[in-house]
Amino acid sequence: KGIYVGKQTGSLRISAFNSIERPNLVEKCVSKEVIDLTTSELGGFEMTTDFVNKHEKLWSDNNFWLTRIYDKNFKHQNRYKKAYSILLSPASKVNLYDPWYAYISRCMKKMKKDFTYEKEITIFAGTFNVNGKIYNEDIDSWLFSKGSLLEDTADVYVIGLEEVVELTPGHMLSTDPYVKQFWEKKILKHLNNAGKKKYINAWGGQLGGILLLLFINDAEYLKVKHIEGDVKKTGFGGMSANKGAVAVRFTYSTTKFCLLVSHLAAGLENVEQRHNDYKTIVKNIRFARDVMIKDHDAVIWMGDFNYRILLSNEEVRKAIWAKEYAKLFERDQLNQQMIAGESFPYYNEMEIDFPPTYKFDPGTSTYDTSEKMRIPAWTDRILSRGEILKQLSYGCAEDITFSDHRPVYATFRALVTVVDEAQKAKLATDIYNRITSELSNLTDEEKYVLLNEGTLVIDSQESHQAVPTQLGVKRGKKL
Repeated sequence: KGIYVGKQTGSLRISAFNSIERPNLVEKCVSKEVIDLTTSELGGFEMTTDFVNKHEKLWSDNNFWLTRIYDKNFKHQNRYKKAYSILLSPASKVNLYDPWYAYISRCMKKMKKDFTYEKEITIFAGTFNVNGKIYNEDIDSWLFSKGSLLEDTADVYVIGLEEVVELTPGHMLSTDPYVKQFWEKKILKHLNNAGKKKYINAWGGQLGGILLLLFINDAEYLKVKHIEGDVKKTGFGGMSANKGAVAVRFTYSTTKFCLLVSHLAAGLENVEQRHNDYKTIVKNIRFARDVMIKDHDAVIWMGDFNYRILLSNEEVRKAIWAKEYAKLFERDQLNQQMIAGESFPYYNEMEIDFPPTYKFDPGTSTYDTSEKMRIPAWTDRILSRGEILKQLSYGCAEDITFSDHRPVYATFRALVTVVDEAQKAKLATDIYNRITSELSNLTDEEKYVLLNEGTLVIDSQESHQAVPTQLGVKRGKKL
C-alpha cells in the first residue's frame, strides 16, 4: 500500500577474529532490537513467547551452520569460495566502485617515493632439536653468539625448536601447553636482559614436538601487522604430528616475511621421503586469501631437516677432526638435492664452516658412541630466499651440550620498505582537497568522466606538495 514502517539508512558489519559465536550473538541482539522497534509501530501486534522462541532458534541454527561451515572449510580456500557461492547467489553480489578513491589511489601509486623510505632491520634465526628436554641453564652463547656479526641484539628473533616433547603417541595426540610457555618465558627473559632493546612475544605456534616462536623489538613491533600462522603434519602420510612444519607470516609495513621451522623424515636412506615432506609443506602451508610461502619478499626456513652425509662413519669423523668441512659438504644430501634443483629450489644456504651438529652423546662433545654409531651430519639447517635478505653469519653453539644436537643460528640484514603513514595521509588529503576544488562546479556526469578518463599529471612534492596540476578529458575542450 506504499506505507513504510521504517527505512534502512545504513548497514552494520560485525566481525571477530577466529570466532563465529561472538558476531552471531551481536547480530541476534541487533535483530531483536529491530523487531522490537518495528512491532511497536504495528497496532494490535502481540509479541508472544512462541514468537520469541522461534527468533532464538533461528539464530541458534544460524550459529550451528556457520560454525560447521567454518570448521569444515577454514583450511581450504577453494571450499570457502564454493560455500560462499552457495550462500550468496551471483545476483546478490555487488561490486562497489568509487571513482574518487580510484583516482586518489592512482595518484598515491605515482607518488609512492614521496611517503615511503627504505631501512635495514636485523633478524636472528635459530633452530635447535632439544631432544625432549627442559633446559634451565644459560643459552646466551646461542642467542647472542660472538660469531653473529651483529653490533647489537637483532630487531627480530625467530626461534624454531624440534622435539620439545618426546615423540610418543600420547604427546602427538595432545599438546602440553607447559613446554611452549617454558620456552617462551625463557627466551624472552634472555632477550630482555641482554641490552637496551625490549622485546615482546609476537607469536607462537606448536605442532606436536615442533615449536616456532617470534619475538620482535617493541620499537619495531608498531610497524608489524597481519601476523598469522599455519601448520602441516607430514608424519605417517600426514596423519601424525611427529614430523611436519609450523609457519608464520607477517608484514613489516609493506614488506612481507614468511618464517618456517620443520622436522623432516629421519634416516640415512630416506632422501625421497624428505623431498616429499618438503613438497607437502610447500603445497599445503596456506595463509589468508590463499597466500603461499612463495608469495613473500623474504622467506627463512629452518629446522631439523635430517639430511645426512654420504660417507662412511670413519671418513666423516676423520674429516671433522681435520676440519675438512668442504669435503663433507660435497657429499651432503641436502646440498646435492639443492644442486639438482629438487628440494628447496631458489633457496640459499651460506657456507658451512662449523662441525656437524648431530649426533652427540648428550652432555658431552663426543659424537655418538651408542650401538647404532650414527654418522655425524648437518641435520640442523637454515635456508633463506629473497633479494631483500643479506645473510651475515651461520654458525652453531658448541658449548650447549644437553641435547644430542647443537643449536644453529643465522643472522640476516633485511632491506624493508616503510610507509610514513602521517605523510601518506597528508598527501591523500591534499589530493582530495585539490580535486574537490577543481570539480566543485561540475555535474556528476562530468566529474565521473574527469576522474575516470582524465589525463593525470603530478608534480614533485617539493614544488607542489604532490597534488594533481591538470585534469583533462577526451571531449575536445578543457573544463
